[in-house]
Amino acid sequence: NHNWGSPNGEVLFRAEEYSHTGYGTNVFVALERPDEVWVDDDWDGPDNCGGHSWGYNAFASIQEGIDAVQGSTAHVAAGTYVEQLHITMDDLDIIGAGVGQTIIQSPATLTEFFGTNYPVVFVDGCTGVDISGVTIDGDGQGNANYRFCGIAFWNAGGSLTDAEVLNVMDTPFSGAQHGIGI
Repeated sequence: NHNWGSPNGEVLFRAEEYSHTGYGTNVFVALERPDEVWVDDDWDGPDNCGGHSWGYNAFASIQEGIDAVQGSTAHVAAGTYVEQLHITMDDLDIIGAGVGQTIIQSPATLTEFFGTNYPVVFVDGCTGVDISGVTIDGDGQGNANYRFCGIAFWNAGGSLTDAEVLNVMDTPFSGAQHGIGI
């Protein structure tokens, strides 16, 4: 059996071998979205995903994992994830391996924003989003992202616990700082 999923988690299929009068045929069966996913930046495909189903409940990127999960839990292994997170789903727990171990690092350019604010982690219009065990690192990318934020809750609610937000600033450090940690 093999699983396939879209990056946004909406179309998920499993291929199963089906035999009718001796002729093998692949049948594709739609799957429910998982209520738990696992993310590890060292994973790279179905042969290397910790015994989970690649593209269904196992991912190398946090955003792919949270897009696939059905509003429950994303477990994120230790590693550095260079990506902007845009969270729009209620009742989601993102659980990292610990401060300094699971690092969400800003890419050079952030594409998701509200008003003129550009957050590394953007919780947008949802409630019950709880993030723990992570470091959010702005990586000094404020020069390219006006009104730079580490994490922003926009018309949203949740919590950030057992976490660190750092380097939300210009590089080199200047007198025109505009970074906001939380």
